Amino acid sequence: MLLSCSPKDDSVNIDDNTGGVDYEFTIKLDDKVYAIKGNTSKDSGFITKINNSGFAMLSANQIILKISDPTYYNHLQGGSINLLLQGIGGYSLGNNKMSFNLPYYPNYNASPGTGALKYIYIQITDLGTPSVGNIGDADYKYGNTIKGNYSGTIYSVPSGSNNATIPHSFSIDFKVPRLY
Repeated sequence: MLLSCSPKDDSVNIDDNTGGVDYEFTIKLDDKVYAIKGNTSKDSGFITKINNSGFAMLSANQIILKISDPTYYNHLQGGSINLLLQGIGGYSLGNNKMSFNLPYYPNYNASPGTGALKYIYIQITDLGTPSVGNIGDADYKYGNTIKGNYSGTIYSVPSGSNNATIPHSFSIDFKVPRLY
């Protein structure tokens, strides 16, 4: 019988001491920056209110990046933001067409000439691994994070118009737990 050992994979971000998973995201919208960085072992998880978080639900084709409490330990920069990325047809490594919603920023998501939903292409660089167990249970184990990014231009609708013509610099970089 032949057995082999390999060195620890540096891309795995599970803290051996706590079992927690490191996560972070940075969103840049024009000159505004929104960022968090934390570890799931320091969070109350999904048992109580989720303050600032990022997570992916691949079965629902969603990635949620949210800041709601600038006093929480994982807050680095920026005010409230809630970005929902909705995959079109699932996820894979590489470019993924996704709709996006920035509820705190009305009038984004429109394409020039229409009221249609705006799509962006998120580059997924690592699909991570799903978490194991039931959310809220003591033995729940987070998997490895899904990682991705985007950089480009989005448009908003000027007052009194139906056309999205105002350009905005927009970028996202994330490393967040996959819930399932």
